[in-house]
Amino acid sequence: MEPSRVRPWAALLLVALAVTACGGSPQPRLNLSKNALALESAVGRTRSDTFTITNQGPESVRLRLSAAQGWLTVSPTTVQVGAGQDRTVTVSGACLAATPQSGQVTVKWDDNGATLATVNVDLSCHAAPASDFDIDVVFFGATPPTPTQQAVFEAAAARWSELIVGDLPPRTLSVAAGACGGALPAVNMEIDDVAIWAKVELLDGPNGLLGYAGPCHYRTVGGEPMLPVTGYMVFDSADLEALESVGRLQDVILHEMGHVLGIGTFWEDPGMHLDAPCTPGGTVRRFVGPEANARHTEAGGVENQLLVESDGGVGTACGHWDDETYANELMTGYLSAGENPLSAITVGSLADIGYEVSYLLADDYAVPAPDAVREADAGFRIGEVVRFPPEPLD
Repeated sequence: MEPSRVRPWAALLLVALAVTACGGSPQPRLNLSKNALALESAVGRTRSDTFTITNQGPESVRLRLSAAQGWLTVSPTTVQVGAGQDRTVTVSGACLAATPQSGQVTVKWDDNGATLATVNVDLSCHAAPASDFDIDVVFFGATPPTPTQQAVFEAAAARWSELIVGDLPPRTLSVAAGACGGALPAVNMEIDDVAIWAKVELLDGPNGLLGYAGPCHYRTVGGEPMLPVTGYMVFDSADLEALESVGRLQDVILHEMGHVLGIGTFWEDPGMHLDAPCTPGGTVRRFVGPEANARHTEAGGVENQLLVESDGGVGTACGHWDDETYANELMTGYLSAGENPLSAITVGSLADIGYEVSYLLADDYAVPAPDAVREADAGFRIGEVVRFPPEPLD
């Protein structure tokens, strides 16, 4: 199965617009950063992109934005843009069927209803690819997760299985209790594709160490490292209860499961996907995988500058995307207060370590501008220990 790919955007087009108003009114002079958008997603999902309107005229201008097609929406629909200022507009296309759609966003002058600009929108919709990748979550320990917590683990496994679609060769695991640094119970089973042992216990109470996670065993092909077969996740029961109470548990479980699958744990050992070895507190390193870097550029990041976290100490540094650069992306080392999108950048990093992936169901994400305002208390550090390296299974 060939993974679906999002085609790179065409170069941004700068469109200068000048309209002469009737009756001697000031002439709005607007620049649009794009006059065409290309969106691609799966049926049942919505994909978004943005363009920026800059008012280059001497007067403030009030604009109305609309889309005639039912599958296409624009936000905001009314905007006041001061002289010399700009506003970002979000355009979203909903995939209702596996057919291409074409539409248009209209920008009108609120004073007289004159059309100042149009932005063409093409939406490509595909049936969601069938996935042959399975994650089995095995709960163990004296106090298993509650039923609602178990449901979150299962939902996280299903989410990763939407994005990783290729089957991996099964492996048989037969180990006594204490394997993987003492984390696993006795195991004798065939695994296809990945099995994750999940445990909840009291560690250090609220707001301390959230837990630890990572792969335990990996496949080898011709003596070379391949991909994880087993992993484990251990969480502090006090933190899980607190996260569940505020609706943040899903993001945390997704994040930790990503480490088990190899994100941040297969970047250096057993595979090398960084430009140089990474040391906590040292030089900021770059992830060099071509798939992740292509998605990084599409998301507005600097070409070939996909940065890895260097701060936060062991457990955060060297195993996450750089938080100062990527803010709320799911696989930074800090949980943001709002949404934490699982972006095509992260999906691309999975392709780079050897998975067959689909980008269609990745979350919308744009790399923030370097001067974007950050809220100092927007989130909190994910206190974790990422365990690596794993052990070869065969």
